[in-house]
Amino acid sequence: MYVKRINKQHNNIIMNIIVQTYAESNPGRMAEYTTCLLNNLNHFYVKNVYNIYESEDGLDDAVRNHPKYRSSKLGKRMTYQDAFAFADANIPHGEMVGILNLDIYVSLAFDYGELTNVLSSGNVFLALSRHEIDAANGTPILDPAFANIFHSNTQDGWFFKNPVRATGYSIEIGRLGCDNAIVKELKSNGYCVFNLAERFVLIHLDKVRGKNGTNFMKFHGSSPVKYMIGTLVPNYDAVRHFSCDQLMKEMKFTEQERVLILSEIINMRLKINN
Repeated sequence: MYVKRINKQHNNIIMNIIVQTYAESNPGRMAEYTTCLLNNLNHFYVKNVYNIYESEDGLDDAVRNHPKYRSSKLGKRMTYQDAFAFADANIPHGEMVGILNLDIYVSLAFDYGELTNVLSSGNVFLALSRHEIDAANGTPILDPAFANIFHSNTQDGWFFKNPVRATGYSIEIGRLGCDNAIVKELKSNGYCVFNLAERFVLIHLDKVRGKNGTNFMKFHGSSPVKYMIGTLVPNYDAVRHFSCDQLMKEMKFTEQERVLILSEIINMRLKINN
């Protein structure tokens, strides 16, 4: 079980957000970033928003002058390692930290108490898929275009209890495949990574460009950096009731593949004591 129950009384607000701004030439797109930044800055459960900026050009004064806004020049595209190292050096250990893409904001219903529960051990890392606002009724929904693989390959927010152990997370945030590449590295360093997207809702704002799950490749096709190797992390609540036997049957696992999976399950519970 990933959750260790603790007292959910939280008088101290200790959720910090890390983002990165850059010199955006499209005023409409910059306005969307401003909306997301202000939503995060004004969120009750957010202590500070740290902008490890490549550039602050075009940043709205309402953001710059906000009492929760903190900035630090990086001067290049941020990697996960940059964000983790910044948090380690500048945010008190034991506090909760979220790294967000710039067009993402934390929903008002975000349950900080439950976030503290989930991350309390320091061994759990959350990689969260985003929600879109349904144009018909204004409610947040997971993009149906990614549902066929349980939103396993798309995350836009990463939450952890500071600090992150180990180093070497030199993966640029926002590049195609970065979300699955960072999950692979985190798991190799002993973290349990979950996608609790339905419990911790993040909202995506990208109306100006019209980017969504059906056309996202055209926005990444010319990217000079892509990550081809990674680990999928499915929406927890979409798969938690699955039967392993039924899933392996539906995915047409061979007998040898099934035995390999069963061997891994056995090794998770049984240890040799010679």
